[in-house]
Amino acid sequence: MPVTPIYSFPYPALTDPPNGAAQIQALAEAVETEIDSLDASQSATVATLANPARAQMRASVATSVPNSTFTAIAFDLEDYDSAAGHSTSVNNSRYTSQVAGKYYITGGVGFSATVTGNKFLEWRVNGVAVGAGLNSYPAQTTNTSSFEARPMYVELAVGDYVQLFVQQLSGVTVSTSAGNSYMAVLLVRNNAL
Repeated sequence: MPVTPIYSFPYPALTDPPNGAAQIQALAEAVETEIDSLDASQSATVATLANPARAQMRASVATSVPNSTFTAIAFDLEDYDSAAGHSTSVNNSRYTSQVAGKYYITGGVGFSATVTGNKFLEWRVNGVAVGAGLNSYPAQTTNTSSFEARPMYVELAVGDYVQLFVQQLSGVTVSTSAGNSYMAVLLVRNNAL
């Protein structure tokens, strides 16, 4: 029996012997299979929209940042991680996408007061700087200051990872302020749906 070009539904050819019951059964089974597939896809869509991949990580310990060197912030704590994209012990500076799609990312880094040296925060995907993902701040002379990374949307495939890097230009190695750095990610569009 020939089939339709899009859904592969069977239909009798003009030269097929008449067998209405068998032909209708084959068509009905093909339609039922397609409806079942669409139902499963819709259920997955609803589940993903109701509970998108999201995570928020924090650094409870200071990160040592050498002068003029971009350094990834390590996050040893998780407030939540719905898709298991972050590890607190292995590559803990990374959030690794488990679901392909567009993610909203935000974060910040805390430093104790330093009289000299600008600070730079940069997003990287798979180790490569994200275009327009760099934020710079002048030296702060007050108490601990928090520097916010530029909130961005990034496209991640399964296995891609995002990191928050910081650089400082004080002339010496400076540590971040323990407990004042974070990164958060939220899936806003699932490419599989």
